[in-house]
Amino acid sequence: MVPFDWYYFDISGDNGNDLVVIYHTHPFTSEFPISLVDVFWYEQGHLQWHYFYPLPITQLKVTPRGFSWDETNSVAYANHAIQLQAMHQQFHLQFTMKQPLLTPIPVFELLVHATPEHYFRWEVRQPHAAAEAHINFQGKQYHLRGKGYHDRNFGTIYLAQALRSWRWAKLYFEDALVILGEIVDAAGQKKIVGLQITADGLKKDQDFLLEWQPPQIRVNARFGNWTLETISRIQLDDIYFYLPTGGCHWVYYHRVRELLNFYSQQYGFTWLQQRNATAHYQRFRQTYLFKQKRVKGFLEEMTFGI
Repeated sequence: MVPFDWYYFDISGDNGNDLVVIYHTHPFTSEFPISLVDVFWYEQGHLQWHYFYPLPITQLKVTPRGFSWDETNSVAYANHAIQLQAMHQQFHLQFTMKQPLLTPIPVFELLVHATPEHYFRWEVRQPHAAAEAHINFQGKQYHLRGKGYHDRNFGTIYLAQALRSWRWAKLYFEDALVILGEIVDAAGQKKIVGLQITADGLKKDQDFLLEWQPPQIRVNARFGNWTLETISRIQLDDIYFYLPTGGCHWVYYHRVRELLNFYSQQYGFTWLQQRNATAHYQRFRQTYLFKQKRVKGFLEEMTFGI
């Protein structure tokens, strides 16, 4: 769907578990008139469950203080915290970040040749705050405390048509959080973005030296010149998507293929899902070595046009 808009939240737990919550208010993965809530729960580096459900986009209400569909599915930006709710059938989530939105919110353009009508933007809304979540899922209770992160991505392009790939890394140093991004458009041109968050504030940079040469990541930016060595790597997610690539006259064609992707995933027809897909997403939990100290990190990769 164009335009698209999604709000991403996660907690990196103190106990080694992790939670990801994504509110797709206008999904880039769907041509149906819906919003989507997507939740992933990981234990010790392994996906335990993934739950998602649709909400009627006609009920979506957006204000500067947050957005909601009803009283049980909402995101609220308060003066001192960010609060999430999600509820559907046997699923209930409550999630709190104990810091407000950044002021001002850093915004990055992710296209090399963006225009006012043709853009893809990343807002870093609250990158590093104490967070806590409670989940009741199918009668079982889950609780998590740790470091919370929140961003927003939105744009006016068909991702599968305009991009070739993206790669993101989120790195938890002893005294800083560093986020690195590489977005490659359909013509092969790269946009590099990054930022560092410390107790002293936030530093951001664009189009600096960033080299992904497994098992190493090399960076030379405003916030540092260093090399990380990967010492462990666990794959968290391996997902094949069908993404729409055309205008409104292709809507019903895209909807049929979107449903084919959904049901092939639901019933375990992996070969059919992969054959029908137009994008491949992978997410990894990695540990790096930097100056003889371990750095916890998350790496995600999306490839379009597969």
